[in-house]
Amino acid sequence: MSKRRQVRAAPPARFRVAFVGCGRIAHVHAEALQAVHDATLVACCDLDKAGAEAFATAHGITSAFADIEQMLSDSKPDVVHVLTPPRSHRALVEACARHRAHVYVEKPLASNEMDARAILACADAAGIRICPGHNRLFDPPFLELRRRVKAGDIGRVLSIRVEQGFAYDPEARSARTPWSYTYDWGIYEDLIPHPLYLVTHFLTHPGVPLVAAFDLARVREAAVEEIRLLIPSEGAIGEIMFSLNAQPQPARIEVVGTRGRMTADHLGLYTTSTLVGGMPRTIQRLSAGFHTSVQHAIGSASLVAGALTGRLHS
Repeated sequence: MSKRRQVRAAPPARFRVAFVGCGRIAHVHAEALQAVHDATLVACCDLDKAGAEAFATAHGITSAFADIEQMLSDSKPDVVHVLTPPRSHRALVEACARHRAHVYVEKPLASNEMDARAILACADAAGIRICPGHNRLFDPPFLELRRRVKAGDIGRVLSIRVEQGFAYDPEARSARTPWSYTYDWGIYEDLIPHPLYLVTHFLTHPGVPLVAAFDLARVREAAVEEIRLLIPSEGAIGEIMFSLNAQPQPARIEVVGTRGRMTADHLGLYTTSTLVGGMPRTIQRLSAGFHTSVQHAIGSASLVAGALTGRLHS
């Protein structure tokens, strides 16, 4: 009887990834990409060639470019991360589509509806995939919240409230000012996609938002400092609180239902819930605070442990 030969399976092909835009968010993407076992960063591109070369040196990238067409032609990436200001996204995605490269686009996907629709149309025509940078949809606390809401833990969803805070940092007034600090609505264009996609995830056919805003005259770079939105939909209401003054800075979503409520904290990285149980209503009122405190304590302890062990990064 002949011995059966053992054939070793070939290792899976690694995705070739390239970056367009080598600013501060690019370093976050490069660090995250190191944890993706089947991807390798092969090229980067920036209008500032010296900046691209410095970024390439810092992250062990072999090729740096100042022209996207040359990068796409020479490096032939499978996936391109577009990490530039939103007004450049349409032209850059169209270039990637011509070279049949899939695209991860930092939020916002585009600065206006016309560019957003053009991006989707060129992707469809080229047969490529477009992924906007809606990363909080995949944070562990939100995944847990979504799972439990879908399982019916809080009953029928009635409302969704997202709180988003932001404080201007020294870079806002530095010599090399990020794009989002350079005009009145820049910080909102940069950050309000987060609460918008979180709220609308739970809404069916969301309608036209009702918007209120006011100003405390503390942040001279912003058109206004406080924005509140109400978004109507079929059977539920979405609410967004966006503040440049609230401290500590919030980043959380609360979903309220007929049988309870759940909150996912994107800074604390934990989920809490208050659910209607079988106990008498008085007992539930008395124990709700204690139950919530325990959940907060467990979540905070997990966060500290993750930071001390190096499992979590800022």
